[in-house]
Amino acid sequence: MQQNNWRALLRDPALRGLAALTLLGCVLFVLFEGHSIHQVQAFWAAQVPLDAALGLGAWRMRPLAPERFRRFWAMIAFAGLSFTLGDSYQFVHTLVAPGVPSLNGGLVQTAFFAVGMCSNVIACLIFPQGLRTKREVFVFWLDAATVLVGGGVMAWCFAVNPLNGAHTDRLNASVTAALVLVAAFSATKVALIPAPPMFRIAAWPMVAAASVQGITTFLPGAFQEADHAWVFAIRLLPSLLIAAGPRIQEIVVRGGFTGGSAGRRPYSLLPYGMIAVTFLVFFAMLPTKASSQLWGPPSASS
Repeated sequence: MQQNNWRALLRDPALRGLAALTLLGCVLFVLFEGHSIHQVQAFWAAQVPLDAALGLGAWRMRPLAPERFRRFWAMIAFAGLSFTLGDSYQFVHTLVAPGVPSLNGGLVQTAFFAVGMCSNVIACLIFPQGLRTKREVFVFWLDAATVLVGGGVMAWCFAVNPLNGAHTDRLNASVTAALVLVAAFSATKVALIPAPPMFRIAAWPMVAAASVQGITTFLPGAFQEADHAWVFAIRLLPSLLIAAGPRIQEIVVRGGFTGGSAGRRPYSLLPYGMIAVTFLVFFAMLPTKASSQLWGPPSASS
């Protein structure tokens, strides 16, 4: 049965089209090497149809899903619409007023991105999760709170102390990093809880999308520079992965195939991983000559 799943996915024209569009974008990134403005324009141009595919795919899944999950798919579709509007504006802006080449969107694009990400997170947190006992509910929300706090700490770190003193829009980067990390947690919960709205085969690409987006948002150095074709390709990859999720779910549902059931565990490794990442970021942000006196000026006796 799993072989039938993969055969159907590999033959699907919509998934092939999304992959071809992403490949075309990567080819343009290579052809425009040395012309960062054209690379940025190609990057935002490729984002728009991928965003639209996410919204359309989620909306098509809504009538196919059980009634208890239809609000989930409606909110994912709204997120796709929000991403499409924001990235469309950014694409037009890069054509009319290119300015300094940047992979970070402006205020308008960031606002639409934040709205879409919030919609995704809320959709993942509020759908019926099949948690049977009060303990399971308590553990779930404790895990969610841990990741939310960790994301907030990382956002604060980037806002007050940019890596290597880099001059970037740290407010937008901080908001983005916090949102995508929380989204990664939420999407992973979708894949692991007892009664998820998506099969694992469809959920894991969206988990990978949020994870890649979160990592590339706060990695220092070349990952934040619009100078290399591979940077553009990596930053475009999450849009392909998240757009593929609803389409994979539709193929599995319409074909009557199985996507695998999530195994139940008495605990989740996600909060522990989030705490570890938070500590790594926190120590990376410490001043070079840090000591035990981290707050305020040294005392007269020291």
